[in-house]
Amino acid sequence: MTAAAIVPGQAATTACGESCLSVIVRDFQRPCAPHRSTADSFHVEVYHCDGAPLVWKGINFGSGIALQPAGGAGGKIQGQFDVPQGCYLVRASAGPHVKTDGAWVTVAVRARSA
Repeated sequence: MTAAAIVPGQAATTACGESCLSVIVRDFQRPCAPHRSTADSFHVEVYHCDGAPLVWKGINFGSGIALQPAGGAGGKIQGQFDVPQGCYLVRASAGPHVKTDGAWVTVAVRARSA
């Protein structure tokens, strides 16, 4: 599959190419576990280090892309996205009052197997 979401709020599913960003929203009550305290479904936002939203293959990651597989409580909390290599600020939200902290990530090109 390829990334297909262009409209904000729609889901993006992807088969990652050379580089891949994997996102899992962590639980605020148990930071080492996936989110399952509530059934909130999250949207991920990805920004360049200068604050500009990542736009890649027609997808504006600054507008919020829906995460897909459900967590233990039923909310959508994880996803994988084909993105170019770089340094990004990643954060997620579930409505106007539920927001994650931002996380700085570096995405590198995957090593190819021989």
